Amino acid sequence: ITIEEVESGWLVSISVALQEWRVLVHRGREIPTISCRANGGLPAKPSYEYTIGDIEPPEGHSLK
Repeated sequence: ITIEEVESGWLVSISVALQEWRVLVHRGREIPTISCRANGGLPAKPSYEYTIGDIEPPEGHSLK
């Protein structure tokens, strides 16, 4: 697994059995998360939603 930072997010390459899948990951919206151990669940901590922008399968494979 290799991760390359690109302008729109991260390009993740996953190599398995001599085949490489490439996945473009974007950081989406900020989501507040609750700290479970804190009294009353506060303060909330920022977290992020991640989305898949594109999946490039190995040659000869299809996502359909």
